[in-house]
Amino acid sequence: MKNEQDSTKNRVLKAYTTFVKKQGRHPTTSEMLELGVTRNTIRHHYGSISNLKEMAKDTFPKVFDNIIDSSYFTEEKFQQLLSEVKKYKKFVITTAVVGCSVHRKFLSSIELYCKRNNALLLILPSADPAKSSDWVLDGIIAEKDIQLVFKNIQLNTNFFVSSIKISAKQLNPMTGLNRFGSKEGSFVFASPKQDLQFVPKSHTKLPHALMTTGALTIPDYETDSYMSERTGYIAKSDHIMGALVVEIENDKNYHFRQIQAEPVSGNFVDLGIYYKSNGKVGRMDAEALVMGDYHSGETDPTAKKAWEEVVHETKARDLVIHDMFNGKSITYHDRHKKVKMAIKFDRGLLSLKEETLIVGKEVGDLYSWVKPRKGRLIWVRSNHDDFLEKLLEDGSWVEDPINMVICASLVKPMSEGKDPLKTLLESEGKVDPYTSSRIIWLGRSDDYKIAGHQCAAHGDKGAHGKRNPTLEELDKAYGSCVTGHSHTPAIRRGAFRVGTSSYLRLDYNDGASAWFHTSCLIYPNGSRQLINSVNGKWKL
Repeated sequence: MKNEQDSTKNRVLKAYTTFVKKQGRHPTTSEMLELGVTRNTIRHHYGSISNLKEMAKDTFPKVFDNIIDSSYFTEEKFQQLLSEVKKYKKFVITTAVVGCSVHRKFLSSIELYCKRNNALLLILPSADPAKSSDWVLDGIIAEKDIQLVFKNIQLNTNFFVSSIKISAKQLNPMTGLNRFGSKEGSFVFASPKQDLQFVPKSHTKLPHALMTTGALTIPDYETDSYMSERTGYIAKSDHIMGALVVEIENDKNYHFRQIQAEPVSGNFVDLGIYYKSNGKVGRMDAEALVMGDYHSGETDPTAKKAWEEVVHETKARDLVIHDMFNGKSITYHDRHKKVKMAIKFDRGLLSLKEETLIVGKEVGDLYSWVKPRKGRLIWVRSNHDDFLEKLLEDGSWVEDPINMVICASLVKPMSEGKDPLKTLLESEGKVDPYTSSRIIWLGRSDDYKIAGHQCAAHGDKGAHGKRNPTLEELDKAYGSCVTGHSHTPAIRRGAFRVGTSSYLRLDYNDGASAWFHTSCLIYPNGSRQLINSVNGKWKL
């Protein structure tokens, strides 16, 4: 009888060890059942699966050399991590989900990137509690001696990598965390989703950013728990094979942008350079740059300079422009504000013709950036464009001696169904016929997709014309999209939002602000990067 019990006990131990050797991680109770070992058998011979794990590690220690579990997270390892981090200014930060396999080809592409750019790969662990109760990661992470972040680390005085434990299946991974950003700095959190929020810090200082990374691991959220099937399905849909590139300029300043891997090849693009899992590097020029809301006449020259540099470096073919026309001369928001109107008159800001000339010059400048590649300007109909139509419709222009004649000339074209703003730019803004022919003028109900992303929505209207929809509502309405309007960059699932190209302080954003100079690159393979400019600097 004793021999039979010993034989069963050894069979259980062998089954457990064989699984670890093949899979590079510890098995669950249900996976042991698939191997013919029941929960009761484990309890009878070992008391619990935890005791079985410890016995296996003691009996066959070499099998577990490349297994990373909670025993890996020691103070010695953390000090080694800090020592390594101090050697670098550039990082690739991603997430590995417990119990999931690393995408080997994506890892190879990242290793190539790190070698060519002198960058350090940092991995944040994240868990799916319904699948595994143990923090066991793919053994290749130990095999490659990759840096795991399991305690908070600080890359400079304003940028932190957080070790807060977030479920891999949490619908919004940054719920409740924005208060830390507003007080302490910008934070990276572990999640297989790739989200971004900017939060105000004060009335005068730049906002902080909260972001999640995307994952290095292949999505696997299957579970035996019936009640977890719904969240598993959603998690798989939201899972992004991706990472963040973070560059530390000095003790205060930093830059960051997203990368996304091609699901099969594991290749990815960063700033027009295409990194391949086969160890080769190529080019992937950007399909378009979606610029932060432009606001001609109040455009920050440092932002304009940055976007020109981005276009030249990535060879972006097209430019997508939001709020190109500012409408400051005719905005209905100021019409009954007597003091403000007097100030604008004194500064020469009430002439629609003069403002149109400014817009026309900016259009010419922007088109010159993409002209060598036979690119186009994609003019997204925006809320500031509507100022002109509202003025013509309500008839108040007849009492405006400065703009009455020019507005009168636009009534007939508008009544014939022509776009009055386009007519105005071609007649008064000195936009030449050839340049105008290279502008795609989008209407409110038009679709325009670039590499699968909806780019025809400004962001001020959502489903059924709802005003100022949230980014989540835009994601529900359009799916994958790139919008503008709020001047605050963000990512929520498939919805990306650019910031602004205007000055960060205008006469209508008093108080704490999260406005930021941010534009979005779109590549032919569908990947996107938000590019942030701080005083004209957007990378190391």
